[in-house]
Amino acid sequence: LPGVNPLYWFAFLTVGSIVIGLGVTEWARRSLDLQQHRVAVRALFLASTILAAAIVAFALAPTFPAGVAAYWVVRSADRVWQPVQRAWLNQSLEPATRATLFSLDGQANALGQIVSGPGLGLVARSSIPAALVVSELLLLPALAVYIRESRRVFKVPVAVD
Repeated sequence: LPGVNPLYWFAFLTVGSIVIGLGVTEWARRSLDLQQHRVAVRALFLASTILAAAIVAFALAPTFPAGVAAYWVVRSADRVWQPVQRAWLNQSLEPATRATLFSLDGQANALGQIVSGPGLGLVARSSIPAALVVSELLLLPALAVYIRESRRVFKVPVAVD
């Protein structure tokens, strides 16, 4: 809207994403039994699929309201994905190596951002929507991992005292 301070738009986007994210996260917390391996993996698959689709929707949004809605879906899917991913990793890791592998997960994430960032920046120089779509493509290999994991029989590691 003409004459509206951009600060108010950023506040609106942030508050909206927080409120929606809290609602979605609370629904997920109450609805999903993350102690079950397949439930956690399927939740990761669903959140990642929604995240990927919402990134494309944001990149190609024809109007500002459509872009805002897509942005809120991206933020909500990410807010659900992060704790579910942590729960899934907790199930999958031996207690003795858990902290090290959580650290490695964070480092791999940072490395992926460092490695992919310059290439996405080059794409963004010609088209920001194209860079967003390409960044979404980087999420697709995770979907294959989740599909494979959902088919695997999973046994929870037992700590030996």
